[in-house]
Parts: sequence; structure tokens; C-alpha cells
Amino acid sequence: MKILTKLIPWFVGLLAFILLVGHTLKWKEIHVDTVTILLLAIVALAPLIELIRKIKIGEFEAEIESREITEVGNKIQKQLVEKEHDPHTQEAYSDILDIVRNDAPLGLAKLRIELERFLRALYVNGFPDKKHKKIVGLGKMIHELSKGGIIPTYIVSSLNDVTHLANRAVHGEFIRDKDAEDLATIGVRLLDELRYIYREKVVSPIETKVITQQKRDEFANAKYKVRTVVPLVDESYTNTYILEKSALDDLLDGYEEYAEFIVSIELEKTKGQNQRGQNELKIHTI
Repeated sequence: MKILTKLIPWFVGLLAFILLVGHTLKWKEIHVDTVTILLLAIVALAPLIELIRKIKIGEFEAEIESREITEVGNKIQKQLVEKEHDPHTQEAYSDILDIVRNDAPLGLAKLRIELERFLRALYVNGFPDKKHKKIVGLGKMIHELSKGGIIPTYIVSSLNDVTHLANRAVHGEFIRDKDAEDLATIGVRLLDELRYIYREKVVSPIETKVITQQKRDEFANAKYKVRTVVPLVDESYTNTYILEKSALDDLLDGYEEYAEFIVSIELEKTKGQNQRGQNELKIHTI
């Protein structure tokens, strides 16, 4: 493409010179009219169509440039280089990366939704007395979370950059496939950081006790009674499940997407168990 871009102006210039000479000398074989000139102009401008996306009007840029993604990547690399909180985060959010590879705007929209979901959960739990928590803008929410010491200042800039770039892509600005994937990868690293912060600040245990391997195996092989509430406008109701641990893990995976919420998880009593085995667990979900 670069070679073609360089050669076409020379070709058009040479052709235009020949037409000019023919028109000046009034060669009968050569007839120069408006259509000829227009076609020459189209041929000359064709290689430059790619550059139209780079036109900037005021604050609006019609293309997300690669350097913008690189700058954000370099910034977050310095900030999170020592942090390896959850090695499974990339796998947990592989669906975002898969969607981005197939449809960049749609995948980046999902990335932004996931970032906002964690930020809003931190905001709701960090400022329980604030009114209208649901309608606070994303930028203001990030600012207040940082100001309140709920998220570290070193990720504020990256969060703003990633959400802003994702917004631009969602609203129609051109982004190259490689840049979209790089931006999604950066966003997943930020999701890893927010998940870590959420677990530390919201779902951290109030008590930790060492147990034997036998007790660990008992918990792993036990069945659990799960009670949930399905909130409906007309008539809400509860559900009760009896689940093995693997089924419980499946229930909790992506649980925030369900139209119900957990109110208790109890170790299901079996023969030979005493009352001490009935441990109710308080669950926080987002």
C-alpha cells in the first residue's frame, strides 16, 4: 500500500502532463474535458482515503491511533508490574477477548460494562450513605473512589484512559484489530486489580481458622443448602437448592447475571453430623 501510494502521484502527474501537452498542441486523438480531469482527481486521491479517518474537528478524532493504546499499555506496565493477584483472570474474561477479536466495538462495550460493574460495586459499598449512587457518572465515580482511598491513585489514570478509548470505539471511531485486542488485554489487567480490591475491601473474611485435611475433604465432598430470593414486582418468592460443591461453584459462576440473589448457604446435614456442622455462610455478590 505504501509503494502504491508513492507511485500513483507520479503516474497521475505523468498522465496529466501528457494530456496537457496534447491539449495545448490540439492533438485530435486526445480530448480533455471535465470528466477526464475528474477521473484523474479520483485516481490521485484514492490512496489518501485511508487518511480521511485522521481528520480532527475540534476535540473529535475519527480514529484511535496506535500510539494512544501504546501509551496506556506502557503506563499500566509500570504501575502493575509487581502485581500478580489472580492468574485466572485472563481465563475468566477470555470471552471479552474473544468478542473483541470478532467484533471490536461490541467486545470493548462489554469490557467497559465489566469495569463499571466493579467500580459501582466498590462505590455502593464504600459510600453507603450517599443518595442516587446508581446515577453517578463513571468519571466522577472513579474520582470519588480515589479521593476516598477505596481505589489506589496509580490506576485512576489508566481507568480513565481505557474507559475513554473503549467509549470512542463503541461510538464508531475506527480502531485497528490489533489495537482493540491490546486495549482489551489492558482492560482485563485493570479488572484483575479491581477484583482484588473488591475482595480485600468488601468480601474479606471476618475470621480465619486453620482446619485439618480431613475437615477440608469433608467440606469438599459435602452437600450445601442454598436459599435465594427472586424479586418480582407482583409476587417475589424463594428458591432452595441442595447442591454438591461442583454444582455450587457452577451456580456462583456468573451469578450476578441471574434474576435472583443468595440469602444463605448452609452445610446440609447428613447422618452422623452434629449441629456444629451447620455453618451458615454470609455471601456478598456483585
